[in-house]
Amino acid sequence: MTEVVLSGVVAWLVLSPRRLPSRLAQTATASAGRGVALGSRLRTFLGAVPVTAELSDQELAVVAVSSVALVVVFPPALVGGPVLALLVAIGRARRRTKRRAAAIERGLPEVIDLVYLGVNSGLSTRDSLEICVEWLPGVYRVVVDETLARARSGETFAESLEWAVERLGPSARVLFTVLIAAEHDGAALGPGLVRASDSARRRRRQLAEERARRLPVTMLLPLVVCVLPAFALLTVVPVLLGSLGQLSFPGS
Repeated sequence: MTEVVLSGVVAWLVLSPRRLPSRLAQTATASAGRGVALGSRLRTFLGAVPVTAELSDQELAVVAVSSVALVVVFPPALVGGPVLALLVAIGRARRRTKRRAAAIERGLPEVIDLVYLGVNSGLSTRDSLEICVEWLPGVYRVVVDETLARARSGETFAESLEWAVERLGPSARVLFTVLIAAEHDGAALGPGLVRASDSARRRRRQLAEERARRLPVTMLLPLVVCVLPAFALLTVVPVLLGSLGQLSFPGS
């Protein structure tokens, strides 16, 4: 049990370099960068393991290096260290994916509005994206900038937009479907963008309501573990101790 706990601590530190001192964080990041080739080989070797698909080559390399280092320092960690390091990495990857998906959902209505302003001003779809790319939320800015770069390098703009859909996921499809249809068929962008904006706002409101409904369940554990014991110590225990002090027994 000790080696498993130690393995988890080491894996958590190695896989979260921002939690280390700056010099160690730079060393961990540089080592992970040099290990991308190792991660690629590990992905080929572990191709039959589905869980590794959620990790990048860099993360696979960090898991491998940290597991080997842990086993060298503490040999009993061979029992569960590599598995626990892999589980820690998968958990971080899934949390990162969820945060990215949430950011895409939140920023979609504003992205649609910016594109609509450009199109409504008489610009083409491509020119609208060129102008508003610097004002887009972080996730969209990176993907749209790469989309425009692919279009400038010779790829058709429709193919670049389809690549953007693959990068952003189904949440952004409501916008890029309209843009791709306009590129392929020459469909009017204005009405389609208005409908896409309404749909994105309804979806964002629905997700906010779902998070609000989950809030009481999320607060249940800290309420039971922290608030109720403190309430009992401050209210029930003093009354109980005072009552016991006033009790008298026959013959005493």
